[in-house]
Amino acid sequence: MRSRSTVITGTVMTLAFGVLSPVPMNAAAAATGTAVTDAAGTSAAPLSRIHNRTNIAITARKDWTCSTGTTGSSSTGCVGGASRTVAAYDKTPLTEDWDVVQVDAGWCYKIKFVIPFKEWTLTFNQVGQGNRYVKVEDHADAYVTSQKAGSC
Repeated sequence: MRSRSTVITGTVMTLAFGVLSPVPMNAAAAATGTAVTDAAGTSAAPLSRIHNRTNIAITARKDWTCSTGTTGSSSTGCVGGASRTVAAYDKTPLTEDWDVVQVDAGWCYKIKFVIPFKEWTLTFNQVGQGNRYVKVEDHADAYVTSQKAGSC
């Protein structure tokens, strides 16, 4: 029997062998009704994704290195791995896991976080301070909705 997928309220349900099973999706996939799949066509683990909704490039960082924190937590440390410039109105690749938004020293960022069944916005004001790193967990999307040099 061939399997097929159906989107039901933001969740992909896979029908195989007469059993309907949910497949986890990240927020971006839920919004588009598509699941992330690997080369074999099976669902991959949901990843974090960073979106830049501004006209100025931002920096995404690969790894949150502290053992504590949830989406929206921030620190002046807790960051490691590669960095990636996310151009204006662009996003990190769907197939790559980027766990940190870097809020640059002297800047103010507003970031909207989206996880299944919840969304919220936080403001990070780094005027007179160094860089701040904001965690984005798996299953979450972070949207930088505004940024400016100086106070918010």
